[in-house]
Amino acid sequence: MTTQWMRSGTDRPCQKDPELWFSNEAKDRQAAVAACNTCPLLQPCAEYARAHPSEYGVWGGLTRKARSGQTSPTPRPRRKITAPVDCSSATAYFQHRRRGETCDVCWPRRAPQIQAERQARLDREHAAHGGSMIGYHAHVALGEQPCDDCRQANIRRLAEARASRRNNTRTRTAA
Repeated sequence: MTTQWMRSGTDRPCQKDPELWFSNEAKDRQAAVAACNTCPLLQPCAEYARAHPSEYGVWGGLTRKARSGQTSPTPRPRRKITAPVDCSSATAYFQHRRRGETCDVCWPRRAPQIQAERQARLDREHAAHGGSMIGYHAHVALGEQPCDDCRQANIRRLAEARASRRNNTRTRTAA
């Protein structure tokens, strides 16, 4: 189906090397998308592509996957939170954190909850494993000396990680 914008005499990048727009190679599709972004007919072409999703290739700067909604053609910018924070609410602490703010009202309210959550995590780790690396870090976050079981588990885990890195280095140099 040919539309009016397709019949227009407008010079467009897809006319110069059409194989690039219908290639099976990812790098070719990326190059086609980049070239599409310079085309004066980008918008009508993208609208056509969305209306005819079975079309193969890159259309309107969109790959087949992007048109079907499997991927986003461009990353969406993070929404900036500008609403005032109600420091009497339960979610105010998290709003401040997302904004990178500190609050002398919210932090003292949230600190006991955080400590209780850390203690509960430590208790679960002790019950499940006796001692673990997670338990070690929970002790540290609580501001206390790690128990022997957690300290030993952390030492074992660090030694395993070092040995693994050594083995990976030897494997790469031998190849």
